[in-house]
Order: sequence, then C-alpha cells, then structure tokens
Amino acid sequence: MGAEARRATSVGIERAALRLVGVGGLDREGRPLAAVVVERAIGDDPSRLSRGVLLPFAAAVALYEAQPADVAQDVAGGAIDLDLESEALADQRRATEVRVAAEALVDTALARIDANRTARGDLVDVLGDPAAPLVGAPVRSPHVPEARDEVALLVAGGADVLRVEVPASRELADLAPDPTGVSLTEAEARIAREARLAGEPAPTGSQRGLAEVRAVVDEAAAERRAYARIAAVPRALGVPELAIVAGIERLDLVHADPLAEIVADGVDPARALADHSFARRLLRRAGCRTVVDAGALVVGPDFAAGLPATAAAHAGRAIALQALSIALARDDGLDDGDLLLGSLPGWMLDSPAAGTMGLAYLSVQRALFPGIGLALDEPRGDGPRRDRWRHVRTMALVVAGGAALVDRDVDLDAAVGVVEETRAAAETAARLATDAGPLRFGPGFDETVAAIAGSACSTLEALRDAGWEAVLGPGAAGARLASGTTATRSVAPDVAALGIAEA
Repeated sequence: MGAEARRATSVGIERAALRLVGVGGLDREGRPLAAVVVERAIGDDPSRLSRGVLLPFAAAVALYEAQPADVAQDVAGGAIDLDLESEALADQRRATEVRVAAEALVDTALARIDANRTARGDLVDVLGDPAAPLVGAPVRSPHVPEARDEVALLVAGGADVLRVEVPASRELADLAPDPTGVSLTEAEARIAREARLAGEPAPTGSQRGLAEVRAVVDEAAAERRAYARIAAVPRALGVPELAIVAGIERLDLVHADPLAEIVADGVDPARALADHSFARRLLRRAGCRTVVDAGALVVGPDFAAGLPATAAAHAGRAIALQALSIALARDDGLDDGDLLLGSLPGWMLDSPAAGTMGLAYLSVQRALFPGIGLALDEPRGDGPRRDRWRHVRTMALVVAGGAALVDRDVDLDAAVGVVEETRAAAETAARLATDAGPLRFGPGFDETVAAIAGSACSTLEALRDAGWEAVLGPGAAGARLASGTTATRSVAPDVAALGIAEA
C-alpha cells in the first residue's frame, strides 16, 4: 500500500505542489487559484493527472519569465494554456531543462520550510518547553480578528496547544455539498467569493488566518516564557495543502489519518493513501508531528453479518486500522517521535462498560507502540460520553504511563480552571504510578485485552485477503468520495521526495 501511494498523485497533491511554489490566494473571480489552475490543466483526464501540473507550469514560468502567482492568474483566466507547455516537454532536452527549473522552484520553498523548522527549535530553546502532558484547547472564533484575542488569552491562561479547525476545501464542498449539515448553494458561494474579494476577515483556519494566529501565539508564548503550539485539524481531502501551510506557517501538529478518512468520511482508499503519504513526508520535513486518529468505528462487517459485533471486536478493528496507519507512516520515513497516537475514541465511551474497555484498549496500544506519545481528546459537547471520559482519564494516564497531549473541549472563560485541573490529574496519575506500582487487573480484564488483540489480527488478515470490502462492507469500496481523482505518476515529479535526503 505504501509503495503504491508514493507512486500516485491526486488533484489534491497537484494543488499542494502549486501552493508550495507560490500559487496561493484567489483568482480574479474569487476562486481558490491553485484549484482553478489544476482544473484547467487536468480536467477529467487521468492521463493529464498522471503527468502532473508542476512541469508544464514551471515551463510557463520559465518561458514568460514571470512570477508563479502571475502565471497562475493567466492560466486561470485562459491567457496561458498548459496543454501547449506539456507538448513542448516531448523534447527530451526541453524536458530536462524544465525539470531543473521545477526543482529550483521547489528548493526555494523547501528552504523556507527548513528555516521554519530551525526557528521552532531555537524558540523552544529560548522559551522552554512545557512539561508533559501538553494541554490543548480549541480556538472557537471563526475569523482572525476575534481569534487573535482568544489565542492570546488561552496561551496566557496556560494552554500549550491551540487547536484550529481548517475550513473545507472547494473540492470537498463540490463533492459533498452538505458535509456539515449546512448546504452551500451557488448563491451563497458567490456571496462568499464577493466577501473575500471585498477584504472580509480571513477564516481562522485559512493560510492567512493561521499566519496571523502564529504571530499572536509566539508573542503570547514569549510573555508566558513557554513555547506554545498550533495544531491544525483538516477536513477530508484537505491534508496535502495543509501540509504545505504547516511548513510555511510553522504549525506544530496536524491531525491526519488516512484510515479515518476512508472509514469515517467515505473517501476513496487510493485517494486517501496517496494524499496522506505526500502530506506525512512534507510534515516530517517541516518538523510538524502527525496525530493519528483515536480509532475509527468500523461497522461494515456488522452490516454484512446482519448483527452487531461486540465492543471488543469494534475496539480490535480500531486498533488494526491504527496499526496500519502507523505502519504506513513508518514506511514513509516517520519515526515514533514524529507521531502522536490518539486514544479513548469517543464512540467507545457510549457504553456503561467504557472504563474497562477503554483501559484495555490503552493497554493494547501501549504494548504495540511503547515509543509513541499518546493523545487523549475530550469528546465534544455535554452528555454521558464526556462525563465518562473525565472519570476514565486519570486512570488512563496511570495505565498508559502518562500522555504527550490532553486536548480539552473548553470555552475561553473556563480555560484557566480546566488547564489547572488537567495538570492536577496528570500529577495525580504520575504519583499513583510511582507509589502504587504497576496496576494489576483481574482475569476478566486480560480476557478483554486478548479479545481486542484477536479482533485486530483477524481484521488485518481479512483486509489482506479480501481487500477494503472486508472493512467497509460488501460493495462499499465502489462509489467513494473523490473516486477517480488519483493516478499513477508518469512524468510528474514526486515533490514530497525532493530534497528529503538533504534534510
């Protein structure tokens, strides 16, 4: 799977390649510029996708001796036809010259990413790093002006990680027009474009918004004398472009798991695996850690069998997909320090027996991945699920031997108290682990652990033998979100691999 993903490109990867070399912002009609260039260059032709956009675009940049952003505007407006540039690449000498020019554009961008990685290390050395676990809090303000004040207060109140939701891409809005329960009509889209062109405030999760948030977070962290991090949470199909933003704007954490996109968001497996392979390698280059999902709820086999599986079976399936996600990340060159592993998934907390199941789940995770830091994420909203998480959380820290990150669902006015309570829980767990020694559970607990591990093994075996339908259910691997938007690269360069050895 990993080798196939690295040989592939997608429309999302091609947009990201353009973003990397300086094609950002909107075209003259208010549409995302990189997306419009990719649409004009590729359309619905898989052969065009396999050749990629970067080489014909670099040919146009060299021919017209213009800046990438200006060339992109001309492509979007129809003044430059990248098909003509592609035809010129049939000449081997010309193709070699263009490839050198394309790599020069990429190298310039990678130098900026490398500089940001160095800057992060220098800032951590100067300001100091908060003690584990890092405590995260969401940034709820949707636009930058309000978000500036919010993040400054959160950092001053002790939050170590600011979690920012990234808006859905235009591609996702087109493919799934109602992804959040709010339909985006053409009239609404036109109004939104006009607002952007009129200089309305940037969304907090946009590149411009994240750049402004970064500046405020750094200033607040300097006053607090402890480095503060930004974590970005993308929507489906958005991770390749976010990886570029993460490197350019010095983001610290990105929540990115291809298996969660496949199972929870219904994305085509080939597209998800290609996108995330590209993104992981760029994030590694940027020194940005990847957070793997806490574990997807896999019910496809239940529908096939006509009856629900046990809680241990569901937990085992989630562990199996986590293991696959970690294996793919390692295959892309990431090591344990580049990753964080989510735990205690929200769906597991719906049952009154969630405590036992959650601790057993953690025990299996620790046995499988002892070197990867855990990330505990408080469920959103109120209700039994959130209450159970709070009760299980301290014991989970004991079983896991601590955590790297504890994300809280907290409003600004309660942030200081919640941060202090989280640190107190971590200190209590550490003292319990020291004073009481390893916890011992009864035979029923060991049976639950064994059932989870057995389910994980059988899930991976079924996936190997029967393919994605073993996880998604019969027929579910067919019509998936973004099917047909991936192709094996022919002449398109693997941008994520350029300069990696030097890094």
